[in-house]
Amino acid sequence: KGQLFDEQIEQWQSLYNQIYRQTSADSQGIFNIVGWNSSYTGEPIPVAQMREWLDDKVKVILAQKPKKVLEIGCGTGLILFQVAPHCQCYWGTDISSVALDHIQRINQEGPQLEQVRLLHSTADNFEGLESEGFDTIILNSVVQYFPHIDYLLRVLEGAIKVLTPGGCIFLGDVRNLQLMEAFHADVELYKANPEDAIKDFKQRVQRKIEQENELFIDPDFFRAIQSYFPQITEVEIHLERGQHHNELTQFRYNVVLRIETILDFSTDFPELNWTEQQLTLSEVRNQLGTSEGLRVIGVPNSRLFRPLKSVELFRNSQDLGTTEEFQAIKSEIIPENAVEPEDFSALAEDLSLSVWVTWSDTPDRYDVIFAPLENSQRNYIAFTPTHTAKPEW
Repeated sequence: KGQLFDEQIEQWQSLYNQIYRQTSADSQGIFNIVGWNSSYTGEPIPVAQMREWLDDKVKVILAQKPKKVLEIGCGTGLILFQVAPHCQCYWGTDISSVALDHIQRINQEGPQLEQVRLLHSTADNFEGLESEGFDTIILNSVVQYFPHIDYLLRVLEGAIKVLTPGGCIFLGDVRNLQLMEAFHADVELYKANPEDAIKDFKQRVQRKIEQENELFIDPDFFRAIQSYFPQITEVEIHLERGQHHNELTQFRYNVVLRIETILDFSTDFPELNWTEQQLTLSEVRNQLGTSEGLRVIGVPNSRLFRPLKSVELFRNSQDLGTTEEFQAIKSEIIPENAVEPEDFSALAEDLSLSVWVTWSDTPDRYDVIFAPLENSQRNYIAFTPTHTAKPEW
């Protein structure tokens, strides 16, 4: 198995060296999004959507007030060039020498960030970094290329050892295992010909799932993480922010793990159940006028309503009909009280409040936490994991 996993990592290394060599004039510089292509169309993801995606990541990372950073899998420097100017020291590692050469060249031509140091290395190699005393470690859009979950645990173990107490690990762009079937079904339905039989379509989706070579992770893995690493005292799980509906905002999420921290503030806010109480945004706004903080749980996710309903429909189908007929049924699906996650962010901004949006206990819903703006650095969506038995993943 070890040899097989090593070969998989080498394949990713070879692939990304090849991709980064194809850098076009449009993608050169500090905003190099070469290789970021849509699974639906095969075309590059629109620049506006990628900037929105990047801005979300940078905002979360800078909120940690990083000074000494290690970015594992820094790629072409999308995160590095945004965060490093705020840091005293910034180490970037990657398995692609081509990517590191790009960062080196761009840095010399432009920003000239003297605090940046680059290292050609695999994600699980922390040799020589033990004494650096990092306060922030970043793995952005990296863990999906790990060969298995044990490799991720090995990387986290090494990361914790080089972190100072109170430090954090940011994992961005994590692919949600709970949504794997919905993702592949949505992509294959988009690509399908109108006359394709539903039976053939379902078989294609199943093959895609069986052939998937990227790592998808259930959010519950991170909820149980303290059973592996008791040093982790807080866990944040964030939905991706963004106005656009795409594979990044719909099927991925971000995680922040905090090491040896102390929760010294109350998170005991009033709680509302969106579905049971049949709430509206106006009612939430009114409630926020009488409370310093508020939790709204179980909000149906408008981003995922149709993809998840599509899975439910084709699971229950009798393999009759065509994808054109299936698409017609899908287009008639009406979201039941579903809300855009960004609507809550807009509400918080309008009321000068902080807001956090995280997964609920089912993948089709999310929870929202509002808090006073002056406490925006406090971690109201974090929790202290209580699992003691190590799950089998």
